[in-house]
Amino acid sequence: MIIAQLATIAVALVFVVWPFVVRRSDRDRNDDQAQLEQIRRDANIALYREQQQALEELRASGELDEPGYQQQLAEIGELLLDNTQPASSGVSSSASGGLWLLPLLAIALMAAVWGGYRHYGAELDLSITEQLAALDGVPDAQRNVRLQLLEQTISQRLARNPDSAYYWNLLAQRALAGGDFAVAAERYGRAVEWADEDGWLYAQYAQALFFAANRQFTEAVNLALDRGYALAPDDQTVLGLKGVQAFELGEHRAAIDYWRRAQAALAPQSAGWQALQSGIERSAALLSAGAAVQPSAGAVAEANTDVSRAAPAAIAVSIALADGLQAAPGQVVFVAVVQAGGPPMPIAAQRLAAEQLPLTVTVTERDQLSPGRTLAGSGPLVVSVRLSATGTATPSAGDRVVRSAPFVLAAGSAELALTLGDD
Repeated sequence: MIIAQLATIAVALVFVVWPFVVRRSDRDRNDDQAQLEQIRRDANIALYREQQQALEELRASGELDEPGYQQQLAEIGELLLDNTQPASSGVSSSASGGLWLLPLLAIALMAAVWGGYRHYGAELDLSITEQLAALDGVPDAQRNVRLQLLEQTISQRLARNPDSAYYWNLLAQRALAGGDFAVAAERYGRAVEWADEDGWLYAQYAQALFFAANRQFTEAVNLALDRGYALAPDDQTVLGLKGVQAFELGEHRAAIDYWRRAQAALAPQSAGWQALQSGIERSAALLSAGAAVQPSAGAVAEANTDVSRAAPAAIAVSIALADGLQAAPGQVVFVAVVQAGGPPMPIAAQRLAAEQLPLTVTVTERDQLSPGRTLAGSGPLVVSVRLSATGTATPSAGDRVVRSAPFVLAAGSAELALTLGDD
């Protein structure tokens, strides 16, 4: 980063010093005027082309919109025109005229380039890239600290320049990992502002909105889901949500169709395929019940209950505060079920007020965060209970966390007791 800044300053200084050099050369070697003018024009044209290429790369990556590109291109074009105007044939009466300005201009230029690079340049982008690469192989004890630093760096980058769907997506995934669906939905909403043709992002946005709305298909969820389906009709997240939507509307044939299409790219032995298959079988059973008996509200409800009883997954977690540990008013507790030795993204999660403790909560299939990952199909599990110091799902200093030992579901259920403050 420093090398890039110094190189930028060095190149810029050439064009500040050059007019003074040309002025002295004109006085001594008037016959070389044409040659010096040509060198100066060629150098300015070369710089213009480099700046134009840099602007085109920023526009292609989405970090610069079309109006901004055109404005900056016009500005460097005007500068090129000024710098390539023929120099006056007259020679200054004073050989040292204007040379006293040179040190001041050099200092001002260095300050402007240094500050401009730090504000508009790629310093934070390079830092983010380095921090992401450094996460590989980091122990869990250090990983959360580094992730917090990474999130702070990304937030600084977006505060300076918010037009990056990639960085908004990274922040949204951090919120999802902590079970904070409202924040994740807000961040995905910012991401789709800058990538409104990305069907995958709209799928993630719809899913985050769905969980933030307590698994309700609100108008916002439906709009995002419809947009995602229009852009990416084969996306698994889109198809999974469309299947859930159809199932809740009682359109079980449509739900089966969506879920079968979502299964197409999955291996039959995978947990995602099995979860979708469970939904397909449930819809098929409801269709069969409706064919055997004239569909009525009571018959459909009874059939739905019978199917739902097939090997449900439920984890009962008794949570208490250790003696001497008190929760402040308004503090929040997050309960997350993750795959032992797997990714940090929870399979299922709940949020509750700390003032409710001691309390026993039951995490079930309704708390699952994705149709592709299920409690019953994820192998050994770990339950994490975190008393948040900030009230958000993003881990931070001051949180109190307790984790269970890895366990497996016996006949689809498990019972645990965890005490915050015993960690």
